[in-house]
Order: sequence, then C-alpha cells, then structure tokens
Amino acid sequence: MVDHPSNDVDPSVVRWIPMADIPALIREREILGAGSLVGLMALLTGIGPLGH
Repeated sequence: MVDHPSNDVDPSVVRWIPMADIPALIREREILGAGSLVGLMALLTGIGPLGH
C-alpha cells in the first residue's frame, strides 16, 4: 500500500490563477487535482466537460 501520491505533484503548492484562465488550462490538461475540483472549475467558468 502506498501512503503518498504516486505522481510528482507537490500537494503543498497552491497556485492562484485568474478564473478566466481556467478554461484554457483545462483544455491543455494543465490543471491537476481531484476530478471533482476540476469539474467544479469547469462549471464555474461555463465550459463543458474537459474543456469542450
């Protein structure tokens, strides 16, 4: 059993980004995190699933 993330993302790093930048970041797969969080950002910015 692994007790730490299996990717190289540092969970202690938080980057603040403008809401207007979120659709492009989702399309480019630059936003990492829980699927529900990315989905919420997509809803808040008015784009469809996965930036479509």
